[in-house]
Amino acid sequence: MKRRKETIICSVFVMLFSVVLLFAEDQPPKSAPLGGGDKATINALRSQLKRELSETGKDRQRSVEVRQIRRKLAKMGDLEERMRIIKRLKSEDPATQLNAVQDAAYVDGRDMIAALAELLNVTNGYQSVTSGELGPKGERLQGDLVYEPVSLVAAKALAKLVETPPVPPVGKEKKFYTDDDVKKWQKWWEKNKKQYGVE
Repeated sequence: MKRRKETIICSVFVMLFSVVLLFAEDQPPKSAPLGGGDKATINALRSQLKRELSETGKDRQRSVEVRQIRRKLAKMGDLEERMRIIKRLKSEDPATQLNAVQDAAYVDGRDMIAALAELLNVTNGYQSVTSGELGPKGERLQGDLVYEPVSLVAAKALAKLVETPPVPPVGKEKKFYTDDDVKKWQKWWEKNKKQYGVE
């Protein structure tokens, strides 16, 4: 019973932390245009990223700052950072993959929609990972972290990006997503993938 309680507490912590990171910056408008960053701003962010990376150790705050800089660069159209997100979407680590889904939803664009849609057919189910994380006071967290199937997470992200989604985003009308919702998204992708440059 105690182990189950620890697992639930850790799962809630991970979900809350992910939501905080996702909403730390404003959500982009649907179908936001790619680019929009001038060279000086991109170069300044690249310099800031380089500085942060040189100082990054085990400090969690620095890793959050690095992620935010990378997201800004990707949103401005930086191809290297956009490709980094797409690569992380294919990660075997569920935490990395979840963060990449959130980043892709924030960054937006046809390439991000296509990359998210490719996750709709991943059938990994719920994943449980023993925590190796440190808590806010440096203590080792115990218990398992449970991650939603990436297909569900990707479908929810797509609902925020696509102009007319086959299933509405989670909110007032929709409280949660099911496997049937993912199937509707899979059908939508088969019908619409050519619009996103996928054959």
